Amino acid sequence: MTRGEILKVEEFRNHWQTLYGDTLPLGHRLRHAFPNRWFRIHTLPESKRYPENPAETTEILRRHNTIISDLLEPNNEFTLILMTFSTQEKPERPDAQFSLEHPEKLEWLRTDLDDEIYLHFWISWHVWQPGMLDDLLRHVMNDSLRFAISSVQKKCVYAPYDGGADVILELPEQRNTMRGQYSSWLSKHPQGL
Repeated sequence: MTRGEILKVEEFRNHWQTLYGDTLPLGHRLRHAFPNRWFRIHTLPESKRYPENPAETTEILRRHNTIISDLLEPNNEFTLILMTFSTQEKPERPDAQFSLEHPEKLEWLRTDLDDEIYLHFWISWHVWQPGMLDDLLRHVMNDSLRFAISSVQKKCVYAPYDGGADVILELPEQRNTMRGQYSSWLSKHPQGL
């Protein structure tokens, strides 16, 4: 790891600690820790979870790209946080297919989920362009990958899951404004789930 990469990791850790404390970069954990800064979108109408045809896949990708572009704006740097699970404390690197052609993936932290499973987080930096995460999002749609993106500059987290995404913003007012913009994508569930 180069000195520049070490400094970037430390900058990101400091950013995360300042905004999110010890909360892991998992949508459901962030939702519980910061309910006044959180909202959730669903990626298909009527809160349908999985696509059944190409048109629904296209709609899911459109919704993810639209809201990520709104959060980050094109050409802004973001941190990709890939999550891997293993039965060993020593992690295996994520599959090459998840690398976005970025050669360096740096382990940020790991934690025990229980006595047998470890969750590892890997971070890398990218510049946002709509469509660049489509391959990763296709894996998320099928529940075969977990990742989140975060922006030091925009102070937000976007954590997609199979069926939608959890969004965490810096301030409740920002959350309220954005939630209003995407009101047709919100759940009708009283808690926004």
